[in-house]
Amino acid sequence: MTAGLKHQVFAKLDALCGNAGRVALGYSGGGDSHALLHMTRAWADQRGVILHALIVDHALRPESAAEAARAVDAARAAGVTPRLLHWDGARGGSAIQERARAARHELLARACRALDCQHLLLGHTRDDQAETVLMRLRSGAHWPGLAGMSGIDVSPSWPHGYGLRVVRPLLDVGRDELRCWLEAGGQNWVEDPSNQDQRFTRIRLRRALQQASPDVSLRLAGLASILDQARQLHRRQCRRAIDRYARFTNWGGAELDSHALSALEAGLRRSVLAVLAQAVSGGARAVNGGALDSLESALTRRETGTGAGVLLAHEGEIGWIIRDPGAVLGRVDRTPRPDDQALCRETHVWDGRLLYPRGESVEVLGGAYMGLEQRDALAEIPGFARASLPCFRRKGIVISIPGLLGADAVQCRFLVADRVLSRLLPADPSCLPLRSGVMCDG
Repeated sequence: MTAGLKHQVFAKLDALCGNAGRVALGYSGGGDSHALLHMTRAWADQRGVILHALIVDHALRPESAAEAARAVDAARAAGVTPRLLHWDGARGGSAIQERARAARHELLARACRALDCQHLLLGHTRDDQAETVLMRLRSGAHWPGLAGMSGIDVSPSWPHGYGLRVVRPLLDVGRDELRCWLEAGGQNWVEDPSNQDQRFTRIRLRRALQQASPDVSLRLAGLASILDQARQLHRRQCRRAIDRYARFTNWGGAELDSHALSALEAGLRRSVLAVLAQAVSGGARAVNGGALDSLESALTRRETGTGAGVLLAHEGEIGWIIRDPGAVLGRVDRTPRPDDQALCRETHVWDGRLLYPRGESVEVLGGAYMGLEQRDALAEIPGFARASLPCFRRKGIVISIPGLLGADAVQCRFLVADRVLSRLLPADPSCLPLRSGVMCDG
């Protein structure tokens, strides 16, 4: 069984990582990640792939530093280069698990970029999948949520996870199988004490599943597998609908065939809007709930609506999704907050959607178009979209409006189309951006 398990994981790694020259692995020293580390190291040795082990110390417990140090030693003993990552964020207050998860993914994404890794391996198992489905069932999730975790998906960290795929090669393997494999190989591992902390919902559900019939976990994981196939089909349908009925502009918006999109089945229509809105807004969170209701209503009624950081407006049957001007220009009751983050030493991302080189400063064009001498550059842009366009100024003069003016002055590009394609087709290698396109040197 142990040899068969390793070959099974090798086949998954071949299928999910393609021709990757280097991969990173999230490692804690626990049984699941320890088994994945040893299997992946053997696979990497055979394939000539460079493997890095990433260890995150959240400092949520006094013992965490010592546990992280042991994980570093264990990775090094396995012949894998370790990198220790520290979370420096606030640890008090509510939703600590959610905040720690977000921080972990950002730390891992930053490390992967520094190491030039486009694939991050995580040791989630079939049991983790069953727990995820049960948690989402309890919270009333719709069917896409019940599809659970994907074998390969985009990083949830944005923009730091741009171009990074999260790979889970163990989703078809149970925890007990992994521990049997480790024991057969004479391997030792350390279980995370937080996995016994009954304050957390996942741990309580884990205990309940352990006490139930083994068939329960298998059926929950089986349900996720079936629904994941439906999810992949749904994503392909979204891709086709966007190809047919939407056009990405060179200035960061999207032009819509509102009549055709309104005629789509409601679930598909909402998914298309959600994907487009997240990409155009530059937001990190998925779009749903009331914000999506507002955008759908604006689309089907040919009206104007805002939600999730975008404005959906119309010129006849032509619809437009653009960045909400109020979000970047400010509203009466709040100041604008366009985000600017360093992606690496040489590259920044402005407002979650525009990639540009260090040393430049992005501003909003504004309603008065201050410093813009070539106003005919805006002739083809809807009036409601102009004021919120990003621009680069020097000595008060606009030298570049990305996609419209001064392409030679500043090397930059919008991430909207990249983000849509990678979210809908995460397993397609052609949707991975080239490092040269990211203007990044680590």
